[in-house]
Amino acid sequence: MEVTGYKLKENYIHLNQNGTEAGQQKITVIVFDNDYKIMTFPGGFGINVKPGEKYVKPDTTVVSVSFKPNTYSITDAGVDHFNPFLIVNGERGKEIHLPDNLPTSLVNTAYFKTGNDDSDPAMNRYYKTTTNLPWAIRITTGFDYTIEGAQITNAYLKFAPWAESAGVQYPDLYQKNSGFRNASNIYQVP
Repeated sequence: MEVTGYKLKENYIHLNQNGTEAGQQKITVIVFDNDYKIMTFPGGFGINVKPGEKYVKPDTTVVSVSFKPNTYSITDAGVDHFNPFLIVNGERGKEIHLPDNLPTSLVNTAYFKTGNDDSDPAMNRYYKTTTNLPWAIRITTGFDYTIEGAQITNAYLKFAPWAESAGVQYPDLYQKNSGFRNASNIYQVP
């Protein structure tokens, strides 16, 4: 396996020769480590999250993963087999994953059960609040994200019941249905 195309600008990610992250039990690919060094940072807080601040054209990063012949099939590489995550503020051990996805080998478990986190490794429960709200969501379609400082539950009014029901209620919560959104809390691309 060989990984190319990642954008690492800092010195806290350590790679194996093939481009995967070192120190991991499972194959881990880090796509980028500092978004402010990939996109032009306009100052203030965040990029494209506050109405009225300078809009920055988004960047596209293309990562290529090449496998040795006869090692994996196309079904092994489906989106459901990926465990995407974020690293918070350049602190490698502070990870945010999709709900109930396992952390990497380099996670700092001291963050579990802090703040609103209700992760419990003994119960295979990760990255959710006590009411099942996730720390991250997978979106396979376009999504209008919230402005900085607005809780997703204050922009997408059906988000909490959707999350608390494990996606059974309001599976179309992101659509522009009447009563589903508070548009004043959703970022509008200028």
